[in-house]
Amino acid sequence: MNRGNSSSTPLLAGKQSGLRLKLCRMELLVLIVVVILVVVLLISVPLTTEIALGGGLVGLAINAVVGVLLLFLTNLFLSPPIPINIITILICAIGGVAGWLIIVVLYLLQIAFYVPAMVLFA
Repeated sequence: MNRGNSSSTPLLAGKQSGLRLKLCRMELLVLIVVVILVVVLLISVPLTTEIALGGGLVGLAINAVVGVLLLFLTNLFLSPPIPINIITILICAIGGVAGWLIIVVLYLLQIAFYVPAMVLFA
């Protein structure tokens, strides 16, 4: 038995789980910031009958659908793709196009929402 190989595997797994935990914190932070921005936007805009019934809520719904569609379409062109999970879908659904843009920028800068190379080959 080679003990060198068996001891390196748990160490590598520990590094991966620590890295994944760090990435989860960043993604959750982005989700919280997007939710706070949407709440501030909804509170700051006076909700009149016209906005509540007309373009305001319908516009937010259309923006959410477009944001989620952009997330799926973006994955057609990126390799490796942005992981689609509950956090990325919530950010796109709540933030819409702005949420999608935040995800893409953070992904391209490798700050959040990316899968490290060592996880791809494990």
